[in-house]
Amino acid sequence: MKKALFLALAAGMAISAFAQSNFTIVKPSEGARVRETVRLLFPKASLNKDNYVGIYLNGKFLEAVVPTMGANYAFFDLDTKARGIVDGPLAIETVLYQDFADRPRIIDRSSVNVVVGNSASIDIPASGLDLRYRFRPGTSWTYTLRNRMAASNLSEFSAGTARSESLLAGAPEEKIRIQYSIDDAYGDGDGLVRMQALPRKGQDNAVFSTSGNPEPTRYYDWQMAPVYLRVNNKGEEEWGSIPRYFPLNGTSGEIFRTDLYGSIPLPVLPTRAIRPESPASRTWSAFFQLGSLDLDKADEATKVTTGRALPARGEFLGVEWEMGHPCARYRHTLGQRDPNALRNANVAGEVINASNISEDVFFALDLRTVIKVDRTYTVDVRQVVQRRNAGAGASGGLSGSGGGTGVKPGAGSLGQGGLGGAWMMPDGLPNFFLRMQRQGDDDEGLRQGGGRRGGGGKPGIGLPGEGGGQGGGIGGGARSGGSGNQVRIMRLTVSQQMILEK
Repeated sequence: MKKALFLALAAGMAISAFAQSNFTIVKPSEGARVRETVRLLFPKASLNKDNYVGIYLNGKFLEAVVPTMGANYAFFDLDTKARGIVDGPLAIETVLYQDFADRPRIIDRSSVNVVVGNSASIDIPASGLDLRYRFRPGTSWTYTLRNRMAASNLSEFSAGTARSESLLAGAPEEKIRIQYSIDDAYGDGDGLVRMQALPRKGQDNAVFSTSGNPEPTRYYDWQMAPVYLRVNNKGEEEWGSIPRYFPLNGTSGEIFRTDLYGSIPLPVLPTRAIRPESPASRTWSAFFQLGSLDLDKADEATKVTTGRALPARGEFLGVEWEMGHPCARYRHTLGQRDPNALRNANVAGEVINASNISEDVFFALDLRTVIKVDRTYTVDVRQVVQRRNAGAGASGGLSGSGGGTGVKPGAGSLGQGGLGGAWMMPDGLPNFFLRMQRQGDDDEGLRQGGGRRGGGGKPGIGLPGEGGGQGGGIGGGARSGGSGNQVRIMRLTVSQQMILEK
């Protein structure tokens, strides 16, 4: 009896050990067609706290990871687009490791062959891709906007090599939701679109900054007013309107109600059909259509965007799956030296000598609307500062420009010496292009920036936007550096991402 019990226990232990070593890729299955992010599933029982997994693609080591433990399986997400994996057959091998005496030992292996199809699986008609919005009354598109902004003090050399993502690393992020409701559609393909900021999901408020109030502030749903546009099926504004709220006569009303307006138009689409095989049809003349609100003249407004004021170059990048939808991806770019469109400034040795805007647009071919936009703005201010005294003077802090341009207004911070600078941005670029309007009250404080002087320095310049004031000053300091001239580049970098909510 004891011998039988011992044999049963031994058998049970063997079965348990076998079950724990049964390391295999449960999903995807052999021969599966995959795209975008592929989730590799493993039995939870096949891993313990001391295990890790090596990932190999087509025989080449990718990385070693500790899989995430889910409810039923352990998993690892392989982003085929971010990894630059080309379409076609892909051999995935996973190797289970465990450390023994500070050395890794292979416990088990598993592999699967799949076919990646991020682009090749999307058919392109012989006539090309004619990208057009589809407006259906009663429908709406809601997007989440993520905004980051950073100001950097760079040398001429580092300005030429610095990447936007590096400059934006650690920059705080603001989020806001914007809804585009289709209130009407017309026979020529135009649509009547109502744009309106929304509170956070499941709540009645949101916290973000505006051009008139750069400090993060809580706004409630009853403050979020609509802006109307009639746009054609290429997304170009035909006309716009900023409706006001007026209380009824004889009511206690909301005489001093504060409304929040947002003009964040959808990107414009290519003017003609795109034929990928034809180099001539892969590029076109385009423009950036950005928000532009003048609440001082709200009753007279017939436009709420910049229109064609910012010309751009359009370029077709290809077709690919994004967020589960077949998409056409194209890019708009604007890059200028001393651009008149951005109102070049040359005051006290400061020159806006470079600016550019770039946006990648993902247009969903099944939904007939944009599902994702990645946009980056940069503005460089070149400063030539004469250094008279010996000694190592550190750079002063960045100052703010006039608030009418939407960048944080007022007082420059004090540095330890050297130079400061002004943030400069053209109309319509910074923040979320939101404007505050206080009806029935004096709202000059909301509409005018009024830049302040930096710490004892000369005032900079703020580009005159909708009520923009003077910019911040040269940052004060204890001493300057050695003799000769010093060239510094003050770069403002803004990143915005706009993603369609599911």
